[in-house]
Amino acid sequence: MAKEYDKIFKENIEAIYLSLSEMVLNFRPLKVADVNLDLHRTIERLPDFLTKVKAPNTDEIFLLHLEIQKADNSEMLYRMYEYYALLLRKFKLSIIQIVIYVGEGESKMNNILEMGENRFSYQLFNIQSISYRTFLESDKPEELLLAILANLEGETAETVIEKVMNKAKYVTNETFSLDKFVVHFEVLAGMRNFNEPFKTILNKIMPIEIKLEETYLFKKGEEKGKILGEKRGEKRNRDKMILALYSKGKFNIEDIAEAAEVSVEYVRELVKNVEK
Repeated sequence: MAKEYDKIFKENIEAIYLSLSEMVLNFRPLKVADVNLDLHRTIERLPDFLTKVKAPNTDEIFLLHLEIQKADNSEMLYRMYEYYALLLRKFKLSIIQIVIYVGEGESKMNNILEMGENRFSYQLFNIQSISYRTFLESDKPEELLLAILANLEGETAETVIEKVMNKAKYVTNETFSLDKFVVHFEVLAGMRNFNEPFKTILNKIMPIEIKLEETYLFKKGEEKGKILGEKRGEKRNRDKMILALYSKGKFNIEDIAEAAEVSVEYVRELVKNVEK
């Protein structure tokens, strides 16, 4: 699941970074240019999102660096410090760094480093400090997705999911289809263990519009069923081999168990059930 949600954030972050940044900075950054990084040899992983921006009514250009974090990481402070040093050396620009925490509850990560006269910090923003209604009001599908990760304000998951799904019918388009929205929303709902409420609402209000075979849970279930079927087939073939060897009367149970890579008890139980 972690790889799934990470993929979804990175696929949509270009469209949502402005709104997330505005919530933290109290101004809407104006994008200036993409940033091409060649730091693979220097750092373990590249930043989640990095671009050149400027604040309104100013000519100063700075780097905006965003990281999406689902769980607390004791190394995050040092990772952000490492990013800061490398980016400052490479681009010689001011840098604003924000970690967007999308996990459950409040993050306990330290975002301030003080060593002697040196001081470093990044901004830590908890998405659950924002009401889900903020994202529900958006006409951008990419922002609407985030409603399920925000503060539900005491409402049930079913209620919020139903509101989001109904809104999605009107804001999705050819670029961001309803099918795609549901697939992405399903993974984000799963991050908060809202799989069952999601399925309930999906079946209630969208039984026709959505191709269920495209949803993440359906695909996982199909994959699990395929693996289970393959294992059952392997078991049937193995049991047939065991019984065939036993029926010849030329092999003892210990030899058959070794050949089939099972326990002696397994062979005895199988033979006993057949002979009943």
